[in-house]
Amino acid sequence: MIWLSRVAPVLIMLSALSLLGVLTLMSVAGGSMDPFASNHLQKAFLALVILCLVSAMPSHIWQQTGYILHIGAIFLLLVVEILGNETKGAARWLDVGFFRLQPSELLKVTTVLAMAQLFKAMPMGHVTNWRSFIGMALLIGLPIILILRQPDLGTSILVVFAAVSCAFIAGMNWRVFAGGFLLLVAALPVAWHFLKPYQKGRVLTFLDPTRDPTGAGYHILQSQTAIGAGEFWGRGWLGGTQSQLNFLPEKHTDFILSVFAEEFGFLGVFLVLALVFMLVAYGFYLALVGRRLFTRVVAAGISSVMFSYLFVNAGMIAGMLPVVGVPLPFMSFGGTAMITVAFGYGVMLSCHIHEMRQLLESRTFQP
Repeated sequence: MIWLSRVAPVLIMLSALSLLGVLTLMSVAGGSMDPFASNHLQKAFLALVILCLVSAMPSHIWQQTGYILHIGAIFLLLVVEILGNETKGAARWLDVGFFRLQPSELLKVTTVLAMAQLFKAMPMGHVTNWRSFIGMALLIGLPIILILRQPDLGTSILVVFAAVSCAFIAGMNWRVFAGGFLLLVAALPVAWHFLKPYQKGRVLTFLDPTRDPTGAGYHILQSQTAIGAGEFWGRGWLGGTQSQLNFLPEKHTDFILSVFAEEFGFLGVFLVLALVFMLVAYGFYLALVGRRLFTRVVAAGISSVMFSYLFVNAGMIAGMLPVVGVPLPFMSFGGTAMITVAFGYGVMLSCHIHEMRQLLESRTFQP
């Protein structure tokens, strides 16, 4: 069965990540399923159900609704401006009853779908013309402004990365990216003045964590201590002093990989990295064998989103990137990132499975 053979690998890898997340969240709570692990398990199950349902749907639905879903996500960002729940100085969440929804997370996938629909509608060889630039600006301009207002620099960076990945796989000339990079570098001094004080502090702390070891640099220093303490084998489940003695902040969300690294060492972190890289590689494989531009853009875009989650989160906890509040889906506590990734992979699989079925049918009915 085509559906099962294509969906099963993703289900297995995401389930494995979920179980590692449950194990780590239990450790964070001193060995108890409450308050994090049981809730995480329920949301992971919901996310995997969504993946199965979405992947079983006809792919033409996603080819026709990319703009609609993107506009819906932007509308939710506008709702956050009015009704969003503020936590630690940032208003990013909507209370929808059984969990808090973070609309900016949804933009990472809806941006990919909208970009795929944009490039699909363009004639061959017209991806680099002025209309494509205007289209890209219209798709990501307003969302980026709204996300930065929350403020959420990390998510805005990942949304831009998703859009750039889609443009690259669609065939945009590398000179365009080189020019954009040079413009970005030139704009950094100007952008610095628009950063909020705590964002400037994060950048300065990233450059020198010891400048404020008990304040802005505390997160990075404690995280690096936890990672180093794990060494090769780790200290064992519930054996991490940084997490068990509450030295490590945000240990159930952004810094959960630090907890895991201390308790399961290099081998444990290698397992997590291997699972995520297999997910990313599987997505890029589907992009490589995709017969339609829409399928290739969606597969490469969603894979890039998953890679960016890992790259930024791992770089952040290791002190190689500024702390920007990016979770690790299916391990960090929180449902929106899991649902975002599951939905994205579901759409990717839906497009691929549809192509495979069409290919088999064409071979079956050939005279």
